[in-house]
Amino acid sequence: MDQRLIDYISSMTLETNDGMYSEEKDIFKNFYLSSHGATLSDIISRMGARTDARTLATPRILGFLTPDGSSRTDVGNLLFTPCINQKRILYNQYKKWHYLNRVSNRGNSRLFNIYPYWIILEFLLMASESGIDYIDNEEFMYFVSTIRNRTDIPNHLSLLQLVRADRQQWEEFKNGVPSREMFLTRFGGNYLQVILTECLEYISYKAENNQIALTINDPEFFSNQIEYFYKQYGDRFDYASDEYINFLSSNTQDNTFNIFPMADKAVSEATITKVAGNLINNFPYRNLLLKGVPGTGKSRELDLIINDKMFALKDKSADDPCLSLQDIKNQNIIRINVHSGLTNAELMQGIGVMTTTNSEIRYSEKQGLVFKHIAKAILNPSLPYVIILEEVQENNLNRLIGDLIFLIEEDRRTLFTSDHLDKFRDQIDYEYVSQLTVERAGVNKILLPSLVESGKEITLCMPANLFLFCTSNYREDKKIMEDNLLRRFEVLEIYPDAGAIKNGAVATFLTQLNESILSTFIERQDLHPDRFLIGHAIWLGVNDAKDFARAFNKVSIDFKDLKEVEWPTFQAILGKTGVSVNNLGSYKELTELLQNYYFRGTTLVTPLISNIENLFNV
Repeated sequence: MDQRLIDYISSMTLETNDGMYSEEKDIFKNFYLSSHGATLSDIISRMGARTDARTLATPRILGFLTPDGSSRTDVGNLLFTPCINQKRILYNQYKKWHYLNRVSNRGNSRLFNIYPYWIILEFLLMASESGIDYIDNEEFMYFVSTIRNRTDIPNHLSLLQLVRADRQQWEEFKNGVPSREMFLTRFGGNYLQVILTECLEYISYKAENNQIALTINDPEFFSNQIEYFYKQYGDRFDYASDEYINFLSSNTQDNTFNIFPMADKAVSEATITKVAGNLINNFPYRNLLLKGVPGTGKSRELDLIINDKMFALKDKSADDPCLSLQDIKNQNIIRINVHSGLTNAELMQGIGVMTTTNSEIRYSEKQGLVFKHIAKAILNPSLPYVIILEEVQENNLNRLIGDLIFLIEEDRRTLFTSDHLDKFRDQIDYEYVSQLTVERAGVNKILLPSLVESGKEITLCMPANLFLFCTSNYREDKKIMEDNLLRRFEVLEIYPDAGAIKNGAVATFLTQLNESILSTFIERQDLHPDRFLIGHAIWLGVNDAKDFARAFNKVSIDFKDLKEVEWPTFQAILGKTGVSVNNLGSYKELTELLQNYYFRGTTLVTPLISNIENLFNV
């Protein structure tokens, strides 16, 4: 046997008398949590009864019960809170579990100084980086469960690689492990299935092919997550202290890198079906573009559509305590501010780059906001999903979303009928999304190729329950969207609405101003005179002369710097309102006058300021 394996067996062997055997024996020592009562349902059942202390070890070790098992802790009480995601709470507690702590301290196990969850996660991540996509149960037992410190991981991984390369060494190694059968009993029955699949997040065990693997699609994120956890919590506690017990037994929340995310509300498919049946969801247009000058309330108009025609309750329907309308809107609506620098990689899919522990560069696929939202809509067809792209004129929609954008037409949409909440509650199962798309979409689908060698192709479509809403201001080139896309949208012009302004004098002024703008540019035979109109948003809160001067200054800047309208034309436009600037010679004079009045507080007596103050009877 290779000397490295001989040394490893020697270093891992301890004399112990704990466990089910009373006599002292040499044995491989590993970190271990009894699978007896380790599932969520078992833990809740045993905590509810609390009749036999022998069945309460797991709830105590995980911090759901006080060390003596006499009462529930804060996080233990949370398990019994209605509508709570109990699975999330269990995941968080396993992330906090340190082996061994003062709650359970037997034999020589205290030689371990590890958080089992983070040790397993990092080992599998490093194994994946080295080309090992999965390990089997025996490999897990001999090379993962025996890790006693985070710094041991590289050595244990190298030994795994050694026995994988030489199966004779593997057999000699297993035969050389003392009390092998006693060691293996700790992982008998369905232990791995229970612990790895039901208790540890992002780790799975497939019994049919005996594979233990990560269920992640962003290695860079999880590498950052591991480093953050150890920096924030790794050396924080004396594990025999009350401080650690308090940490374990409290409802810790830390959303940085999803370390301890907040336990959200638990929602069953039956609840979703019920809530969906109570929704007023009758908006007929799946693709909608609202366009107009800034400040006309385009985003507000979308909010009204969403709140009144998509996410409103029918008469006599009550908000569900486990899934309120606000909960649904928070999860099912995304709003993206489009800008010139936005890329397809940010919205659809891109490549993440990370450096491995061996200083190698590793690439992985990263799904963008729109990609993820489409996948969620496919997996949850009972409810409407909305993507809002604000100021879409600032970029190229074809380039941002790619070929998928051509599937937004009504007759190219795909209708899905069943919810699959388990496929996206914690992490989206893109393979399953691809499978559903292939089954239901027919020819109305696209194949998104893998961007990295280790990635997988994904088939995607545009689901019928996904609404694409866009807003657009005018552009100087008058082109707000590609011609081949514009016809696929229901287009609404949104104009300034002086009626939204409460102050009568201000509303009258804005009406006069916009009427003057239209007549002036119509006389000049401008093809799009309405692009010069002034939105009502900046005037909504105007109630006195200084507020008016502040808003008026914004109009002046708009005409000078953005619309590039010559001063004489601007003078002529204002001449038809009650606020004339005929006595001023330039934009510069107007700007200085307004800013000195409303910003610097200078007392001024000029015809313009007098006109403004007269509007408010000053």
